Amino acid sequence: MTSQIHAHRQTRLTELHRALLAYEKNPKSKVFALLANLYRSLEEYEEAIEVLRQGLKWHPNYIVARTLLAQVYLGMGQFNSASLEAQKVIDTDPQNISALKTAIQAQLKLNDVSLAKKNIQKLLYHFPKDEKLEKLLGKLSNNNSTQAAPSDLTQFEMKPLSSLFNTPKKNPKVARLQKILNRIYEKQ
Repeated sequence: MTSQIHAHRQTRLTELHRALLAYEKNPKSKVFALLANLYRSLEEYEEAIEVLRQGLKWHPNYIVARTLLAQVYLGMGQFNSASLEAQKVIDTDPQNISALKTAIQAQLKLNDVSLAKKNIQKLLYHFPKDEKLEKLLGKLSNNNSTQAAPSDLTQFEMKPLSSLFNTPKKNPKVARLQKILNRIYEKQ
């Protein structure tokens, strides 16, 4: 078990290192979304937003990155920004399930029942037998309820990595990753 945990940690750090190297080599490439997602998974939201904003300057219609930006805003509790970004994606790609789920969560937090109901109906098109979605839509329609979306609507999880192994500071890129990991340790 311990060796599996160590292997997972090794893999995560390797992913971070590779993504950062690829991004620094070519910040105009679409690898920015991968790097931002890794930052998001570590709850390094400001880093994720910075990378996403830079990448979206070069790729403004990159749906994956727009959806990720909405998810980062949601994770930060910036529900208005999350809703706006998710809605941009939905306007372009009405069948984007990740954007629909993100939008619904943000809209319910904002008490925007009308828009949340419309997005739940779109999601029900993809999952017509989802009893929890039907029940939530019924609650919103009948009671004008503004409860937060149930946890099963969460497409992604904001789980912090409790620890990643210490890596020697052999080069500046690894040192930058170590600084980020140290900030994560301090949060816990």
